[in-house]
Amino acid sequence: MTWTTEKSLERIRRFKANVPETAITVEDFAGEYLPRRVELAKARLLTEASSAAIVDIPRDRAILTDGVHVYADLMDFNDQLTSDPVAEKAFRRSLQFLHLHYGACDRLIQLFGLQRVDFHGSRLHAVVLTPTGEDNEVERVARALAFARAFMAMVTQTGARFEGRFSTRVSIGIDSGRAIAINSGRGAEHEPLFIGRPANHAAHLAACGIEGIHLSERIRGRLATLQSLWPTSRFTVDQLAQRGLAGRTRDGLRTLGEAVNAELTAFDVELASVEQRGALAVFNFHHHLPPLKTIDFGALPPSNTILMNMAAVFADLDGFTAYVDRNLADGNARQVVANLHVLRGEMAATVRDDFKGRKVRFIGDCLKAVVAEGDARQTDPEATVDTAVLTAGALRSSFDLCRQELTGIQDLGLAIGVEYGLTPACRIGLRGDDGVRCVTSGATCESERLQRECDGVETSVGEAAIEAGGLNVQRAFRHSNVIPNLTYPAAIALLRGLPRAKVGGSVAPVVKAHGR
Repeated sequence: MTWTTEKSLERIRRFKANVPETAITVEDFAGEYLPRRVELAKARLLTEASSAAIVDIPRDRAILTDGVHVYADLMDFNDQLTSDPVAEKAFRRSLQFLHLHYGACDRLIQLFGLQRVDFHGSRLHAVVLTPTGEDNEVERVARALAFARAFMAMVTQTGARFEGRFSTRVSIGIDSGRAIAINSGRGAEHEPLFIGRPANHAAHLAACGIEGIHLSERIRGRLATLQSLWPTSRFTVDQLAQRGLAGRTRDGLRTLGEAVNAELTAFDVELASVEQRGALAVFNFHHHLPPLKTIDFGALPPSNTILMNMAAVFADLDGFTAYVDRNLADGNARQVVANLHVLRGEMAATVRDDFKGRKVRFIGDCLKAVVAEGDARQTDPEATVDTAVLTAGALRSSFDLCRQELTGIQDLGLAIGVEYGLTPACRIGLRGDDGVRCVTSGATCESERLQRECDGVETSVGEAAIEAGGLNVQRAFRHSNVIPNLTYPAAIALLRGLPRAKVGGSVAPVVKAHGR
């Protein structure tokens, strides 16, 4: 279980050769991809939403889209993680919280003809791609707004039905613009990923910590007259139609509004039935024998959920959104796609092959992964934290090699967060392939928060990981939980007890405002 420069370089060059920039085809969604899908839909009797869905993208293909991106954050989810002193009871509650909301949200997504991109913990990412064309942007935004208000109404109903057990405030961010859709996985985890400013900006808007619907400046400029509608809890079609939407849109939205209100009523009845039957999903927990590389999410329904201590590693490509924007403006989307395939391929291989960890998912330009050491009964805390620190160091060393081998990414950085704690792993929401891989805990949320506080050369280790780590880890992070330039060789030196002043190429530890 080691990382080497030679092994990493071999992989990087192989990934680069497998999907070279010259072999990548960039399709326009409206002009090329959608017409082909519509013909397929006619042959297979698919719905309009199914015909517009971006699915099964080949690795040498990218789809250039102009859509409205919606991020919805269940703001009080973290309280669900910490609301009960009994660990298993607390995790059953938090997973049931997500399971119920994921399933209901997918029903609304299907109703509105959106495409679900991903659920990540308490956050949903969906996109409105149709009707296409610049002239129809207002209609796409109107559909996104209607979905947002229906989503908030659904969450309110869920909380009311279960005496506040699943209540939460909701923050929703919406932005519109061009983004690139590419393949985000392999095998059963073959799903689309949208990269670019509108997806990233919508996520930031949703993370503002303020309840309600938050529109980007672009959308505000187009729909200033709709702002007075934000407080309404249900979709009132006539209000939208009277505020300047095209006449041909009015009938379609009226039909959609009636369907939404009917769907919310049906959902309310369903919740009441679930409450009476006590038919909430049953979560049964077990320990997984490390390594986590062997986790098969397809075999993890709620009744067979993993719950064990593990370390979460969250790595974000710093500056990547600006890089995408520059290349889109220059007509150089192929380079972005080629480079991202190499970067993600090497990050995933580092976690999987070098440290036998499990990639959970890619979220935009971020990697979320988990690692653990131990036996069939329990996790070894010190060994797990050591492996997590080595994984973080190897990710940075691999990234540095990528910057040497690839064109155009020299200005990018990598911000990494690491945390340790009790964490579940399962598949929730809709049944079968539509279910969502869920690895969400205080540790995973904290690893993400820690990387957000890092710049492109920093690695941050959380309080719980430091506490669980060995003496050398505790000594290294005693004064600051942030280390600059923590490469793989530097991580090895740190774990061997080398003074921190000689680790990472820094003269002395820098105490950050967010340090310990």
